[in-house]
Amino acid sequence: MLAKLPLRTVKTHSSILRVALASATRTLVAEEGLQSISSGYLNRVSILPEAKSRFVNNDLTADEVWKATEELEASAATHLGRLLFAFSRLDVALGLCLVWADGGKEIDALTPKVTALTFNQKLDALTVLVKSKFPERSNKRLAWVQWIEHAHMARTLRNQLIHGRWGVDPYAAEAINVIGLPTSPEQREVRYSLQTLADAVTEIGRLQSCLRQLCDQRPV
Repeated sequence: MLAKLPLRTVKTHSSILRVALASATRTLVAEEGLQSISSGYLNRVSILPEAKSRFVNNDLTADEVWKATEELEASAATHLGRLLFAFSRLDVALGLCLVWADGGKEIDALTPKVTALTFNQKLDALTVLVKSKFPERSNKRLAWVQWIEHAHMARTLRNQLIHGRWGVDPYAAEAINVIGLPTSPEQREVRYSLQTLADAVTEIGRLQSCLRQLCDQRPV
């Protein structure tokens, strides 16, 4: 369990939550036949409230608390591990999309270049390709632009999840990501339900599925 140290309440969840809130009702693409993806799962990230009890069970015995902590930590670790697996597959799929640009005419030359790029840099490279390939107001460009926006949100979430240190709250049944040193007044925490983490894994898988459809139906 986390040390009982003073934590600064998280007022916002950085840009990813603000973007997700703005786009939760927007579908990924406008054209029929493509899978729509909602970013609504991001909205279920729990922001720590001021001095408010969120206990779902505060009548546990010491042994029950210990058991609940162990089980919750194991479940959270499984979801986080699956998320990293899913994101790594998405990263490879995006790289393959780039090296096969223009029918794979420059696949040999592009492979080492794309391999050296971060996920963010790959998205930037894809943006350049999309802008050069499709007219500005076309549905094909819109489909790609919206996919890239959601991929950036997934990237931001993934980055947030791998930084900081993790603990669990067996009373609230939440996993907790604590950012900052215990000695820092800027230390803060963000809480996640297990369902939120599971949904994030599912959404990243859907992003990969939609990327495959875009590459097949609207290749860059």
